[in-house]
Amino acid sequence: TTMSFTPSAHNPSTTKDARTHPYLAVADDATYIRLLEAAFAEADNTGRLAKDMFTPALCRTNTMKLWRQVLLNKQFPHLKHIQLRWCALESAGIKILAEGLASSCKHIETLDLMGNEIGVSGSMAIAQLMAPGVDLNYFEVAHTNQVLQRLRANKNTAGPPAAAQMAIGCIRTLVLSYNCICDGGCSYLGKAMCLNTTLATLEIENCEIGDNGCKYLRRGIERNACLRYVNLAANRFGDLGAREIQSFLIRNQHLTKLDVSRNRLGPQRTMEIAKGLTVNKSLKVLRMNINRIGARGAQLLGKMLIHNRNLEELEISYNEIFNDGIQVLSQGLLQNRGLRRIVLWYNGLEDSAAKQLAKALHSRTKHPHFRNAIVKAIADVQPDLNEVSQHIVDYVPIYMYFELDLSHNSRISKTGIDSLLEVIN
Repeated sequence: TTMSFTPSAHNPSTTKDARTHPYLAVADDATYIRLLEAAFAEADNTGRLAKDMFTPALCRTNTMKLWRQVLLNKQFPHLKHIQLRWCALESAGIKILAEGLASSCKHIETLDLMGNEIGVSGSMAIAQLMAPGVDLNYFEVAHTNQVLQRLRANKNTAGPPAAAQMAIGCIRTLVLSYNCICDGGCSYLGKAMCLNTTLATLEIENCEIGDNGCKYLRRGIERNACLRYVNLAANRFGDLGAREIQSFLIRNQHLTKLDVSRNRLGPQRTMEIAKGLTVNKSLKVLRMNINRIGARGAQLLGKMLIHNRNLEELEISYNEIFNDGIQVLSQGLLQNRGLRRIVLWYNGLEDSAAKQLAKALHSRTKHPHFRNAIVKAIADVQPDLNEVSQHIVDYVPIYMYFELDLSHNSRISKTGIDSLLEVIN
């Protein structure tokens, strides 16, 4: 008995792939290279390379050698954004890809390799892209200044004097989340950050980073003046790792956003991070969701808010804070001047917590600092209203300069909601 199978009749998705990629059924290297060359030419025109530009067969470890062949044979100077998520490239494929990118794509600004099982050796290859011209295997953090002087001197001899101020590296956004880079990979990333002068965003969520990994990252973060956002969510560091975070919060006064959600911090590790924020004057956004900080952790954050006047957004959802935690957190809100948004989803709050928050917000609206800030904002936008801005501020509703998100706290009844509405009105 024989059976025939026609893709066009029984599998619409196969028909679409075959129509979009006429050489899909042919698995020879020459065909794949033609497809790659066409995709890279299109990417060089648009500035963007993504997984959806290729057939699934072309985004695998065993085809990376063909990628390297294409990249080594031609330059792609306009390619700036690369997104290859969940392609199972693994460490071997990433190393080959990095070699090709270093040769032909010298102006990459975004590199997104989420979920590719890159491992430690793959992390090293990516770190080398951040610090070209330096062998990170032999680089010592203590020699950072000497190496930077040498790199800038080399650039100075290769071009005009202004070249001494040229950036080291080109990547501005690096996404390596959901990769097992572990502590070993962090050692290379930390070294690269000591030298790199372009990286602004680093996302390493769920990468199995422990205490040693935090130590390696801290060495790079505290020396990097360009970094603005670090995502360390869903890792496995302990008390020592929290102290490393405290350390770079104290020493790095450029970082503006930090995510440490889903790290089982508890009150003790929350205390370490809160100590760093008491001194830090640059962080604007802190995410600490799903960490079981409890009422004790809320109290520590409340004390931090008394001293920190720069933090603007605080997210502490799913943290089992309950009413007792809100009572002590509100004490910090009463004396805080900078916070503009707080998110408290799923914390088991009741009407008493809503009333405490309403009282704290009402007291904050009477503080001269907030009135003066709004008056200044009105005068900056409409200089001709400068004389009447003092009167306009009396009619500005509170929700225009503070956002309180209590979603998914089902025990807050109409009584608690009315307490908050009274403040708004």
